[in-house]
Amino acid sequence: MKIDMEGKRMKLCDLSAGHRAYINNSSANGLLNERLMSLGFFPGNMIEAIKKSNKNGLSIYEISKTLIALRSEESSLFEVDII
Repeated sequence: MKIDMEGKRMKLCDLSAGHRAYINNSSANGLLNERLMSLGFFPGNMIEAIKKSNKNGLSIYEISKTLIALRSEESSLFEVDII
């Protein structure tokens, strides 16, 4: 049985590999917020989880045609809406 996840809101760190979502909200502050915004992490932008790693807490995401690795602490700062 397939579960329809479209439109569901969750933390970016919980997005499974191979799934895409739109960034909805960020709770990042200061310099981290500025750096991530300059890389395309702003509301309305599409992001795809490419690879998730439980071993070291790093995940690889594609946003604005760029691959970016984030720690789970950083990716947990973003709320996304699954597409």
